[in-house]
Amino acid sequence: MYIPKNDRLKQLKDYLDPIGNDKKPTNLLSNSLSNFEHIIDTFKTLFNDQELDREDQLVVAWLYMAVTFSIHQWAADPQIIQDTNIGEKLKRIQALDAKIYPALGNILNNIKRIHLDTYTSFDRHYHQKLLQIQSNLFAYIKMLQSSGHDIKEITKVIPLSFDKDNIRISQNKAKHRPAAPTSDSELTTNLKLLRNLAPEPEQFQPIKQRADHPYIDEKTGCELDFPLRGENITIETDGIHHFYPETKIHTITHNFTASTLHERGWSRIPVLCEQVEFLPEHIAKMLQYEAVGDFSEKMKQLNKLQEAIQAEIRYVQEKLTSSFELPADKKPLYLEYLESLINKEHTLRTFLAKKHLEVFLRNPALSSDIDKLQHQINNTYVKLQPAEEELEKSNSQLLRINQAISAGEEQLKQSMAKSSAVVEKIEKFKKIEIALQEALNKYALSKTNGEYEKYPERHEKCFDDNTRKMRDVKKILRELESSEQAVAIKKLETKVKQDNAQHASLTRLKKMKEELVNTYKANIDRFRLSQNQSFAHYLPVECADAILNGVQSAFDVARAHFNESRKSVQRDNFDNVARSRNEERRQERQEDSRVQPQQSKAPSNNALYHKPSHSRESERRPFLPSLERSKEIHRSETTRSDDRQRDSYQRRNSTTTW
Repeated sequence: MYIPKNDRLKQLKDYLDPIGNDKKPTNLLSNSLSNFEHIIDTFKTLFNDQELDREDQLVVAWLYMAVTFSIHQWAADPQIIQDTNIGEKLKRIQALDAKIYPALGNILNNIKRIHLDTYTSFDRHYHQKLLQIQSNLFAYIKMLQSSGHDIKEITKVIPLSFDKDNIRISQNKAKHRPAAPTSDSELTTNLKLLRNLAPEPEQFQPIKQRADHPYIDEKTGCELDFPLRGENITIETDGIHHFYPETKIHTITHNFTASTLHERGWSRIPVLCEQVEFLPEHIAKMLQYEAVGDFSEKMKQLNKLQEAIQAEIRYVQEKLTSSFELPADKKPLYLEYLESLINKEHTLRTFLAKKHLEVFLRNPALSSDIDKLQHQINNTYVKLQPAEEELEKSNSQLLRINQAISAGEEQLKQSMAKSSAVVEKIEKFKKIEIALQEALNKYALSKTNGEYEKYPERHEKCFDDNTRKMRDVKKILRELESSEQAVAIKKLETKVKQDNAQHASLTRLKKMKEELVNTYKANIDRFRLSQNQSFAHYLPVECADAILNGVQSAFDVARAHFNESRKSVQRDNFDNVARSRNEERRQERQEDSRVQPQQSKAPSNNALYHKPSHSRESERRPFLPSLERSKEIHRSETTRSDDRQRDSYQRRNSTTTW
């Protein structure tokens, strides 16, 4: 365990973050203004102390960031009791921020200059604190900007990136922290989660195989109680050491660690000791919903986009603050691009800061309506299943009866084709029977309408003839219908009629069952729509998708425009240099032509002898510079390079104070 060497720093750390279970940290929220002023003055003194060694400097920076993050967080929380003077403390911490951040930037820049062997020799706690500071730098500059500071001035002094080799060393060092014993509440929570998360999708499967198995997050160096495989949700049991004594206010170290996890894309779901018996099961139940999985995946995409933009910001900042300064005409382009990137990163940060997934999963009251609707959906499914089975039976019965009707009609058709003569005779005599019956009906009608009295004998004679014919026709029909062929056809016709009647009955029954099934399905859809609306209220996946697409598109356009503008500036610079050199050469040639000596017009006695040329060497100069000229240019450029390196060395070894 690292103990600060500076006595003032040691006292401050014992006051804010003491070592050992027997010591309790001081509650800054309920602390008096005079004591808080003393803390502020101590920070000022420590940041201005040039005698602090590298490890103590980082401890000061870590404590300061933990304090200022907590004060800003408490001041923005409407649930914090207002009689704690949090408003006055916020004003004082903002005044400290304005003075401290240049010195903080100097401490962070000094870390880059530490020799690798010295850096590796530092205590594990040094590397853990460095990873936490590095994870929170973008949140820190956002906090400064929200307090009214110019983002361009902030990024001049606050480095947002460290050497990758150093970060890997710190991550490896942080992995080797000794495993802390698992508390009873944490063990109970983890066991419940292991049991209830077994049937979950892959992204919600636990990383831990045992409830007491330690897990260190590589990026942050923090130990996680129960992370899930999607690497964006971790369920943390908050014991009493996470809070100030006898309060529900988290300590500054807890707040800074939680901020570190949030900055690295983790949704931290806290489980309090009094929630151990019910909250883990509730969380596992909520993770079963597809809407939760969709929103979790969308949050993961937002975090990846934020990391990409942050990487681009680091690249631009390194270009602006590198030892070899950019040309004056390029700086405005880089500064404009940097400000554009920071605005886009802040757009994502504003949405992610609402912590929708964390708020939803840790509050069972928010999902009460969802639970009720799910209960109704489950009950409706219980009724729907047998109704669908009955409908399936009716469909099977209708299929069989349709097959029977088709077979009967086909058999009837074939039988009638074989007995066509008998069928034709039956049809013929039936027609005669109908005609005779009509004549008999006409005779009975004639007695009522007076026609009979006109020709009584004729009517009687017709009646007798028709009655006799009717007896003969009926006799013939009985004989024909009692034949074997007619009886078979009659049976087939009766069977087809019965099947058609049964088909009609089954069709009516099927319609009723379909209406019942459709009613159940409509109820399920209605309940699910209400459930999705409740999910959308707490997990706004459409809003997240719109922000993701909008920022991604704007980022792509800005990056393409920046690269094109940078290339255009380079081309213009090359063209200007070429034009300048050509103009210099043209002027030199003109000067050479003016100073060239005049040759003698009259021939001399020595005209036949070879004479050395009096023309200047530059007359024979090719398009490229001569060897002497090249050496002169090389000496000039070497001198300028040496001057730049000397200035860079002086800047690296200078110390910024306020």
